[in-house]
Amino acid sequence: AAVDIMEKEGANLADRPRSIAAQETLTDRFGLLLEGSGERFRQLRSVLHAGLQPNFTETYEPIQTRHAKNLVLDIL
Repeated sequence: AAVDIMEKEGANLADRPRSIAAQETLTDRFGLLLEGSGERFRQLRSVLHAGLQPNFTETYEPIQTRHAKNLVLDIL
């Protein structure tokens, strides 16, 4: 009986329980790791995936270089 329930309701049972303190307070509702399965999770994952493609990450180099220079100057 338990196996039948898990097979039929697997998608509903695999979701994480909602944690208001961790998800909404600490991450301001943009934490992908704490997001339950659903449409919002798919949207966040899609945006994250698009921003981490190799051809897109090359555009981050000037920003990273500027921040690295600022960090070195702050340390000195």
